Amino acid sequence: MKQIHMEAWHLVNLHTLRCLENELPLPDYCSKTFFNHCCAGVSTTSQTYLIARKNPDLWESIKIYQSQRERTGLSEVDHLTGYSELKYELREQMVVNTGVMIREHFLKRLKLYVDITFGVIMRACYSVDETDVAGALQMRDVLTPDDTEWSEQRIPWPDRIKENGLAFYVRLLWEFQAVAEKRMEEVPNEKGVRAFSLSPVSTTYSRAHIKINEPTLAGFYSRIRQRVEGYRWALPSIALSVTSFQTNRWTVMRNAFDIARFETRLPVCPMTKTEFAQLPVEEKYEHSSHLFANQVTTDGYGASVLLCRPKTEAEKSGKKSTEGPVVPPGYVPTVRSRHDVGEEDGNANRDVRSGGGVDRRGRGRATGLTGYEGLRRRAIATVETSSALARGYRHLAGFNRFRAWNEGQKKRHPEYQTTIGDIPSFKTASYEQYLERLKYFWHHVEFLIQLCVDRPFLKWKFFQKRMARVAVDEIARRIVPTVSRQTCVAYGDLSRRKGIKGIKGHAPSPEKRLKEALRKRATVVSMDEFRTSKLCSQCHQTLSAVRYSVNTKLPKRKCKGVVLVRNRAEVEFEDKTCNAVLRCDHENCEARYWNRDVNATINMVELLKSEVLGRGRMGCCCERTVSNVLNARLFDFENPTAPAGLPILAWS
Repeated sequence: MKQIHMEAWHLVNLHTLRCLENELPLPDYCSKTFFNHCCAGVSTTSQTYLIARKNPDLWESIKIYQSQRERTGLSEVDHLTGYSELKYELREQMVVNTGVMIREHFLKRLKLYVDITFGVIMRACYSVDETDVAGALQMRDVLTPDDTEWSEQRIPWPDRIKENGLAFYVRLLWEFQAVAEKRMEEVPNEKGVRAFSLSPVSTTYSRAHIKINEPTLAGFYSRIRQRVEGYRWALPSIALSVTSFQTNRWTVMRNAFDIARFETRLPVCPMTKTEFAQLPVEEKYEHSSHLFANQVTTDGYGASVLLCRPKTEAEKSGKKSTEGPVVPPGYVPTVRSRHDVGEEDGNANRDVRSGGGVDRRGRGRATGLTGYEGLRRRAIATVETSSALARGYRHLAGFNRFRAWNEGQKKRHPEYQTTIGDIPSFKTASYEQYLERLKYFWHHVEFLIQLCVDRPFLKWKFFQKRMARVAVDEIARRIVPTVSRQTCVAYGDLSRRKGIKGIKGHAPSPEKRLKEALRKRATVVSMDEFRTSKLCSQCHQTLSAVRYSVNTKLPKRKCKGVVLVRNRAEVEFEDKTCNAVLRCDHENCEARYWNRDVNATINMVELLKSEVLGRGRMGCCCERTVSNVLNARLFDFENPTAPAGLPILAWS
């Protein structure tokens, strides 16, 4: 199935490029039929010939793919009993992955194209305000089909892309890719300019996971009955078919898997564990906190069991309103924090100490502000700033250990190192180049898949997933050492905003898992990060970027072990902008330079305290009143009637 998975993705990209270059109609990427035909094209069945009548353009691409693959000597995967059900699940996954990649990554591709072609006009692509800039008007024409005017409906947000159809935006991505490739040839290794693929491409050769549910389980039992003589089905009242298994899914799945030990009871359940295990499924649902959801995912080494949790009354009533209070109702602060002591003393000076440094390079960085109870009043209020770096997370999760092991495998198997190192990139807008690079894939795919089967790649994959969860729990324990619902954690919402999935191309951190781990130890609220890093946490003036001069020709002087004489006539300085450090230009402000993350975290703490005190979001960080209250203070430090504070942590 892994070979089918990889070849199906290549056929999707190859057919898309062929349609774009030859001006053929693009397929419907929201339809399961197209991906089903691609899976049938790389692994033929008795019904594959029907594609010629239903989709002639795709059939022509399939014949080109099969003929070129046959010349390299790669044989297709034989269609076995039960593969139809596995292909059905693969098709479902491909539809979802294609839609997510086109919708969620369109913002990054668009920004790259705009920066190369027009410059700084990105805001006009996501606004309906009138403008006279020629580049902005031209870009809006690009984002709208012919005979269509620019409107709110054409702004390329992910939900609008889905409503307007993916085919139009796939053609735009193809044009963006061509411009990016041309720029990469003109200016090699330019920062921020990189190629991309139109559809996902599977780059791992280890065994993929499969989803065992009613359809796939029916295929497995059919194959067992075909191969084992005298095999008797344990449930004769249920036929070995997909329809029958879907109708009796609770019975067949529990007959195949012993999952009773994974199901848990509600704390108020009056029954014992033995009595609960003997209940029918319908009655179990009323008394269970976690119930088997009839799905097991496995890759041949480890398996994960899907459990469902019955909804509470609050969840059934509806989702929480976005305009409601940030802090959950009924929350009462009872613990005095160090930060509150300083406020009541009227001291505005702060001593910010870093407990490990702040790393802007990865989305996994964390900056926390925490107060401690029982501290005596001092003249200067201090705020401790701790951080959890992406580097520390990768170390705890064992990523470095896997990298070292993988490098050892390359040294032991030179052919593996040579093959992996010479794999070409499939991020191209040219159909001919893509087809030419596929020949290398066809030559070596069997060797790489077999190597991943022989070596313990799946073991390391299981180890990384398990240790990643352990690492997240450890980071949550460092942030909140003592489990208490009175500790409130403000989690920044930057990662949930449209189009933002990481910082400058780096891998995103495990945000969802970290948030769940923090919920086990404290009260977690989502905090809007709007303007928190741009406003000084002392005077709330807008911070300016720090610029510094860099000699652009300095790298050319480097030579192996030789010190070259600097030629002052060849020195060229260029101003660079530092994104991690900001400067406050206000004369009366004691703060001069701020680390962006530390400054944002302090502002988030103030915002959270304002919410706890029932004052709502402060004006200087509100989107509608930014211009009127830039100089407003978040808190009235002279108010002696402020209630006692609480330990507050801000995750930025």
